[in-house]
Amino acid sequence: MHLVLDGKARVFRMFPNGISSYAGEGSQGDYFGEMRVEAPGQLVIFLEIFRWSLEEGTPSYHVRSCIEFHRNGRLAVRGDILVTTGPSTFTAEEIPYVGEMSLRAKRKSVEKAAARHSQPASGVPRNNSPVIPWGEYGRFRLCYSKV
Repeated sequence: MHLVLDGKARVFRMFPNGISSYAGEGSQGDYFGEMRVEAPGQLVIFLEIFRWSLEEGTPSYHVRSCIEFHRNGRLAVRGDILVTTGPSTFTAEEIPYVGEMSLRAKRKSVEKAAARHSQPASGVPRNNSPVIPWGEYGRFRLCYSKV
């Protein structure tokens, strides 16, 4: 699997095992990442990957990770997993076109879905709290050392 880490929105179409990233009930493959030298002897990769739900009532996921490699052989991987807060990510009209949508358009759909979900019933005054399209699902941290 080859990923371009230039900070731009990208799509990978196939996993290393040969399975399409658009197989099953969801769509994977959207990512952006960047690689840079943070300090002498320390290489850092920032990578964000998305998994879009194409079914009503199932959430979409956004994985944010930071991978650090140190000259002394230590490798640290940490990040978090975000989940959409609304009951669905895309409208029925959008689902056939998800594969053609840009990452920006998909993220905008998540914001719209969260806004639709947070709208009060008619006649109820709207509170001024911000709409939060993603919530924390979990965190991870792995550390490896060369022996």
